[in-house]
Amino acid sequence: FMSIQMEASLKMAAHRKVLTMGTVAQQTFSIGDITNMFSRDIRLACAILNDFSLASVPPIQVGIGLTLVYEIIGPAALTSLAAVCVLTPLQFIFGKMFIKRFRAYQTSSGIGMKAKSELLAGVRGMKYNGWENPFKKLIRTLRVIEVGKLLLYHLYQTPATVLGVVI
Repeated sequence: FMSIQMEASLKMAAHRKVLTMGTVAQQTFSIGDITNMFSRDIRLACAILNDFSLASVPPIQVGIGLTLVYEIIGPAALTSLAAVCVLTPLQFIFGKMFIKRFRAYQTSSGIGMKAKSELLAGVRGMKYNGWENPFKKLIRTLRVIEVGKLLLYHLYQTPATVLGVVI
């Protein structure tokens, strides 16, 4: 909520500044360029605020929750703290693997899309020279690689999602 309010107030201030800019600045930069620069900075400031709140609020919530649970059930509440301490690094590790697999899938998908678009662009020459079967094999091979990377991506995504729900 704070991020939305901050973004709205910063955008209003940026637009007000653009409207009152001097003639020298108007000759150097267009209003659209300045607005784009301000918008990028505003998005970055809002992202930093979001990241800060995401990093600072959960430990406070966990501490308050553990204190309340400790008052009700006693020392057994510390097992949940131990579980969080063990599972959080595991989630981080799976998240790193997840990102690596997703990037590999994106790369192979991009290669496949490029080959398919080149195939469609040169379909007349391919038909004329009788190259349908070699291109068909190439596209099938690229698709198998792409689906394999997609499978690995989902295999790494599942444990990270499960750990995220558990934590």
